[in-house]
Amino acid sequence: MRPSLHPAVAAALAYLEDAPEHPWRLPELANRVGLDPDYFGRLFRRDTGQSPIDYLARVRVERAAHLLTRSKLPVSRVGARVGWGDPTYFARRFRQLTGITPTAYRLDVSRRLIAGD
Repeated sequence: MRPSLHPAVAAALAYLEDAPEHPWRLPELANRVGLDPDYFGRLFRRDTGQSPIDYLARVRVERAAHLLTRSKLPVSRVGARVGWGDPTYFARRFRQLTGITPTAYRLDVSRRLIAGD
């Protein structure tokens, strides 16, 4: 990220990080920061290197990884908690972004904790 963000991008980042479970869409996010969706999308990409929706997916995966390792919630509930209500879609997106399924991620982290790594 750039050292100084446009104020609208900084505000959008806060919205996405504070409520990743919200079903954000570009028009709604742009409206919240008072910009045209096309212009906002270009500005966001310029400042962060990714689209708002891609950024949101990364935030959701980070939150899901945290929940997978620190809770006993079923994987499907973890997906719903971070904003992906469809368990199949959650598993697919998690794997796309991490290279591993949510279940495998949970097992891998558990094994490493037991082994003391």
